Amino acid sequence: MISPDTIRSGFATKLKAIVALVTIFSGEAANIVEYKDETSGDVWSTIYGLDPGKLLIVYQGTTPRSGRRELWQHNFSLIWKTDGSPAAVFAQVVGGIPTGQVLPMLNVEVHATVHQMNTPSLNRRSIPVADGTALDYWEITTGFVEK
Repeated sequence: MISPDTIRSGFATKLKAIVALVTIFSGEAANIVEYKDETSGDVWSTIYGLDPGKLLIVYQGTTPRSGRRELWQHNFSLIWKTDGSPAAVFAQVVGGIPTGQVLPMLNVEVHATVHQMNTPSLNRRSIPVADGTALDYWEITTGFVEK
């Protein structure tokens, strides 16, 4: 089994190579950030304190996939707060073309050991803050199945 950290890193590299996506996040590739459990271990606080100009890549776990051989699916979330269109981010994650590639992100290989990303989903999420108030953020969920 490949390390999910390796997949996350490859995913981040490809996302940072989508010029239109980087533009949405203040024009800085450094604003596309990998969440590393070993550095903070508190994703809720990280999301709560996330600047609107940043995209966070979070590894969410690994699940087995049935079939003739034992395969693993590594699940990831892209999380951000926005004052703009969440659909614009989703469109770039699905259809943006990373520099040096000819295919849209949905069909790009992020690492030689996994298939292209599974069809992603876009959802609004909320963190309750106080009575009657919550902090909204957006999340794209997807996964990569090992070859």
